[in-house]
Amino acid sequence: MLSVKIHGVTVNNIQFRIGDTWTVPAVEFVPDDAQGTAMVISDQGRGTTSDAVLDLVRQGRRVLAIDPFFFGESKIRKLDFLHAMLVACVGQRPLGIQASQLAAIARWSAEQHGGPAELIAYGPRVSTISTVAAALEEDALAAIQLHGAYGSLKQVIEENLSVDKTPELFCFGLLEQFDLLQIAALVAPRPVTMIGAEDRLRREMQPLKAWYARFQSEHNPLP
Repeated sequence: MLSVKIHGVTVNNIQFRIGDTWTVPAVEFVPDDAQGTAMVISDQGRGTTSDAVLDLVRQGRRVLAIDPFFFGESKIRKLDFLHAMLVACVGQRPLGIQASQLAAIARWSAEQHGGPAELIAYGPRVSTISTVAAALEEDALAAIQLHGAYGSLKQVIEENLSVDKTPELFCFGLLEQFDLLQIAALVAPRPVTMIGAEDRLRREMQPLKAWYARFQSEHNPLP
């Protein structure tokens, strides 16, 4: 891990090793007297999240900007989608790999810093990954904030998305059992907040507020 301090903020360049197979690059920004941790990911890679990271650091929060498999620095340079398809051919799923990477980093952060993190996602693809990760990791992820999320996995069909652009959304058998509403419901009572929701997302996720009420929570997932 390489570290440098800039204007009172310690910047750590990290390569997480996940098991014996994967490495995940990240940059950690730690202001003096940091309070709480936010993990930030984007469809366009962590390099596009500088404004969001700066806002969080100004709030006094520790920030981990991460590139999981197939995003940013973790994107394979040539014929990347063939690698994702090969993973699927041997019974694994890109969505599972990506969600597991985020969950593992969240557990590391909780152990290092003594508390769970908030996961903030920019874009429909990483919003889907974040929802799955939070549904699976109950202890180390305290909340998720989604920007530009899809309302349904059916949009893969409706919008004629392709596996070379969105491999994690081609998760065989998932939609047969669950849509994004049911996966988001698994995160409760921890907050799921969907920012800038369009009509489709609001329509699909409308039942979530009543679901939170069952947990005696007044949280509104669609502010």
